[in-house]
Amino acid sequence: MSLGENKFEQAIYEYNLALNLNPALTEVQCRIAELYKAKGCDAQAIEHFNLAIKLKPHYVEAENNLANLLAHTAGSESQAAKLYEDSLEYAPDAFLIHFNYAMLLKRMPGKLKNARAELITVLKINPEFIPAQEALSRISPP
Repeated sequence: MSLGENKFEQAIYEYNLALNLNPALTEVQCRIAELYKAKGCDAQAIEHFNLAIKLKPHYVEAENNLANLLAHTAGSESQAAKLYEDSLEYAPDAFLIHFNYAMLLKRMPGKLKNARAELITVLKINPEFIPAQEALSRISPP
């Protein structure tokens, strides 16, 4: 086991200790999910993101992170889209969520117009966000 893997395992161990004392620590559920995601353990990451959302409905950070993971999981695109939509209902000015949602929509059949609208929203919120500018330039007008 490498030094980096040891740090992951140690962090996961310590987060689990905290969760054993209080499983309702939503931020800890989210942090452990992020660690599992970074480690490539998607099933465990999904489980902990879902627990965080169950404990704290409309937990925008957890919803967005889970949506990002599901957006790149075959067959889970619709679930990811729903999570982005839920997050944006509670954080309408979160330009990164709009951007992530746009990138998902761009890959979904028949959703290019929606992706374009999301990218325009991103640029209304943050006109200097270059990834959105570039993505929008690659999508032809409706």
